[in-house]
Amino acid sequence: SEAYRSIRTAILLSQAGEPPRTMLVTSAQSSEGKTTSTLNLAASLASAGGKVCLIDADLRRPSLGKYLELPPGLPGLVEVLTGQRTLLE
Repeated sequence: SEAYRSIRTAILLSQAGEPPRTMLVTSAQSSEGKTTSTLNLAASLASAGGKVCLIDADLRRPSLGKYLELPPGLPGLVEVLTGQRTLLE
């Protein structure tokens, strides 16, 4: 967890004035730790009082819902982007 706090601090201080409002976590291959890093970084930012919105844009194998123990069947990113569901749903 100390490593993620260090990353959080580096991100928060990376821009003059105010911290970045948007971040993207990606890699060239699967199983490189994107989900683990994203969840831990989000938790670290939230514990410091920041507002965090996670969007799982992996359309082939989304996994944030599983790790966050969200109930199955919730609308996903594709449904929201295509107008089939609203963001609040």
